[in-house]
Amino acid sequence: MNNEFCILVYHEIDNNVFETCLKTLRNVSDCNLIVFSDCSNIDLVKEWSRKYKIDWRSFSSEEVHNKRAACKVKYTNNFSCLLDENSKVIIADVDLYFVSNPFESFTEKNFDMGVTTRAYHEIFPINGGVYFYRINEKVKKFLQFFTNQVFCFSWDKYAGYRKKFDHEKFGLDWTVGQDFLNCIWLYKKEIFEKFEIVIEDLGPKYNFCLVDSKEARKTIVEKFNKKEAAILHLKSQFKEMVYSGELPNCVTKYPRCGWNWLEQGTKK
Repeated sequence: MNNEFCILVYHEIDNNVFETCLKTLRNVSDCNLIVFSDCSNIDLVKEWSRKYKIDWRSFSSEEVHNKRAACKVKYTNNFSCLLDENSKVIIADVDLYFVSNPFESFTEKNFDMGVTTRAYHEIFPINGGVYFYRINEKVKKFLQFFTNQVFCFSWDKYAGYRKKFDHEKFGLDWTVGQDFLNCIWLYKKEIFEKFEIVIEDLGPKYNFCLVDSKEARKTIVEKFNKKEAAILHLKSQFKEMVYSGELPNCVTKYPRCGWNWLEQGTKK
């Protein structure tokens, strides 16, 4: 039985970027692929589900209005808590380009939860675009804590972190998940004492992203050519690389859309 799961949450913004993510994942892995989405195009959902063997889970746009980031945590964590012991779970953004099998990460280090530090210096060392769980009872208790925190902020370290960087202004719609990941990395000793889970850094190999520039794009292409990164994170302006021809196997058949999380908002 396949115990590998990749879970995505998609808000129907840029179908080319999204399907490039699906296509490149399927090129390297036969994992169980779960997608939570408010996509309204039923025919497209059926096509994607068939073509990429997706277990599609629908929700309404109204359900996540002004709380998309928090709902991503809730949907993915609740699903993970239903899985069997020793299941391997990857929670992933949908602007990723998979170069090699991301589940090889579970053989490289022994961890309960894996996070990914950036390839460059940043005040927020953890990028929340990809993170990993090895399911057991301790992890499930931790996931319940994680979900509760992104809605209630009762952990003083987490609430203080949000306040320090003025992220409270985003409410539940942005940064709540990534802020939490940065907090558990900064205070992983406290998390271990409370939940007895081991949190390991899997490094930028499994979530390679940079600050956008011409040189950075050359570096991303080099990482692809040399297979030095398992996952390329085409965040922000790097999504242009789906259209530029710099990477192979990209999908460009749909109308091109903008991708600004705050300006895009949630469809109503």
